[in-house]
Amino acid sequence: MRLGGPGLGSVGRKRREVNPKLTTQKIIAFGSAGRWRAALKIFRDFPAKDVFTYTAAMTACCRCGRIGEAMEIFAEMKANGIRPTVVTYSALFGGAAYAREGWGVPVIPKLFEELKKDGLEVSLKMLESAVYTFAKAGEYEKMRDSFRELEGAGLEATPQFFMTLLKQLGPQGDIEEFMVWKDVMHDRGITLDVVGFTSLITSYSKSGRLLEALQVLDLMRGEGVDPNSITFTAILTAYERAEQFENALDFAKERIPDEMRDAILDKTVQRILMLSKGKTYEDLAKELEVRTRGEKLRSDPPVPSRRGQEIEAKPKAAKSSSHDFNSEEEYMEALSRFEKNKSSREALRLFYSLRSKGYEPSLNAYRLTMGACSKDENMGPAMALLSELKVLGYTPTPAMYLILLKGFGVDNKVDQVDKILDEMRLYGFPIDLKTYRGLITSFARGGNFKVAFKYKAEMEAGGLVADAATYTILLETLVGNGFLREAQRMEKEVNVHSFEIFGRLRRALDELNAAIAKMETSFSG
Repeated sequence: MRLGGPGLGSVGRKRREVNPKLTTQKIIAFGSAGRWRAALKIFRDFPAKDVFTYTAAMTACCRCGRIGEAMEIFAEMKANGIRPTVVTYSALFGGAAYAREGWGVPVIPKLFEELKKDGLEVSLKMLESAVYTFAKAGEYEKMRDSFRELEGAGLEATPQFFMTLLKQLGPQGDIEEFMVWKDVMHDRGITLDVVGFTSLITSYSKSGRLLEALQVLDLMRGEGVDPNSITFTAILTAYERAEQFENALDFAKERIPDEMRDAILDKTVQRILMLSKGKTYEDLAKELEVRTRGEKLRSDPPVPSRRGQEIEAKPKAAKSSSHDFNSEEEYMEALSRFEKNKSSREALRLFYSLRSKGYEPSLNAYRLTMGACSKDENMGPAMALLSELKVLGYTPTPAMYLILLKGFGVDNKVDQVDKILDEMRLYGFPIDLKTYRGLITSFARGGNFKVAFKYKAEMEAGGLVADAATYTILLETLVGNGFLREAQRMEKEVNVHSFEIFGRLRRALDELNAAIAKMETSFSG
């Protein structure tokens, strides 16, 4: 018998009210994981929609390349009398830039028109997205008009903008247009380095334009910029896509110095060598599966029997349906599950098996697979995926670098962390307080306080101020390891910043005072 009046599920239990902020975060999280349909379901089921939930739903669609669905939600938002914000328009401009080729072109003029009606000012990010959209579609006149509008508004394009623009020109294969924009960069004091040239070469490689890739390589050397292993791997990939296997092997033998060779480059050469002997990609995928299974068997410990004897671990029969998915969403859900469970082997097996079937992994697929490797403390494959991503012409996302930083921080690999930070700066990605706090946490919990304080000083030199959470971590770990003097110094800084003392920070300070009192008692005794 059910008791209680309306709104009561049982005696004394009230119906839970939906938290708007939590709903918005869920929508964005599902969109980041590639599950735009799930994000839209949460959005549709939410009763009290506001500008934030509408913007979150549009952001989720844009991140999955669904600019059409995003514009439908935008029209619904306007029809309901909800005024968009600059953040809303930035999400839509970004979605147009990274939608499928040509899909974003008709969207850009509509967005500019609506932006003007709403009385909002155009931002640098919006104009840059417009330029990307037209460049990707080969609409060079519209691209130049958008760039002139950018400069006419008194906005200054960043070096990262030009790098991304050149990469968008790659699939079009227009070397003359590349030379025009290279001169524009030169006039503004921006020069192409090895990362910029390699990014363009990988873009040509990805679109199968071998001749253009070789022309950029010659231009790169003519300007005194030395190629690296990623550059050469991209050239070899261009030969491979053009099915010129013998020429690729000749290039590797004659033009690549031995000191440039690394694991990724050697693997590419081996793959091309096998293809030149008549093997297919399906054959290579089967060999990879056998090799992966063999490595797992060698790494698995013997299984103890009931009688205390050890028997060899036998391979489990693979389920025929384990990698058979009906949609991209199911594939992403499986990768997300492996990432959550720290199953790097399963994530890598799924990633490469589906790729061998002709499925092109998305940036989210790379991120989830790298996350599984990082959580499983298997950083070698994670770095290999990052290199592969750049070879294919993609720009790694800040989230990927944060995954790598966390993994190397846990492993106490300071040199690798510094390399990742330098690469983030090279791409123009901001290194914010959250990033530094994560590094400080990893090294402090590992007992390497010298490095933890190094990143704290680096953070403060960059104009960032440590927050209460950062000081809480430092106090907890310093007291736990007996470094009371350093902990007292942190306590003084906490007092200077006038943080509100409660929760974990209060407990950490109480533990510090208790440890000092105990030490003073032992000395007096």
